[in-house]
Amino acid sequence: MGVAAGMKIEGIDAIRSAAKRLRAVPEASARAAYRAANTVAARVSTMAKRDIASQINLPQSYIAQQMRTQPATAAMPVAEVRMRLRAVRLARFSAAQITKPARRAKGDPRRGIGAGRKQAGVAVKVARTGGRKIMPGAFLVPLRAGNTAGGNGMGVFIRQGRDIKHLYGPSPDQLFRRWRAEAVPDIKRMLADAYASQFRYELKGSRK
Repeated sequence: MGVAAGMKIEGIDAIRSAAKRLRAVPEASARAAYRAANTVAARVSTMAKRDIASQINLPQSYIAQQMRTQPATAAMPVAEVRMRLRAVRLARFSAAQITKPARRAKGDPRRGIGAGRKQAGVAVKVARTGGRKIMPGAFLVPLRAGNTAGGNGMGVFIRQGRDIKHLYGPSPDQLFRRWRAEAVPDIKRMLADAYASQFRYELKGSRK
């Protein structure tokens, strides 16, 4: 009598392993979500600082001081990049007092006006590219902090009738609001890619 042909059905270990992985999916997904959010937040912070600094004549270090990142957590898987709402004195934009000859003028060393000269406007460089803009009616005034590096202690003022107005330039938060609106499609793609990479790592221990 011949032996009946047969086929062994094995794989219980594989089934158990797959079931274990499936049970781990929700936790892995949650970890991947907040870690991906933090990865993208770090990239957004770097991109925003670089792009804003390419438009206005402010150092990235100053822009970075105005920026804060709230990291995502397992309990709150949302990261947030915020830019401080703060007016920027026009004097920060490489402001320089312009002078012209004036007989018997004593000058003003605090504003860089030598003896025999008087104020004749202020030159500023607001945009990163291009030259300086000359403001004939403007003048520098030392503020309470004094004449510190980077123009922090000086203000650019202009007379308007009987009033004297302190002038301000574009602030990082103004440019950030415009930048974030333009960057939304790229950020969504970055987040999707970061999540997929992190999720693979959570399940397989590899991002490939």
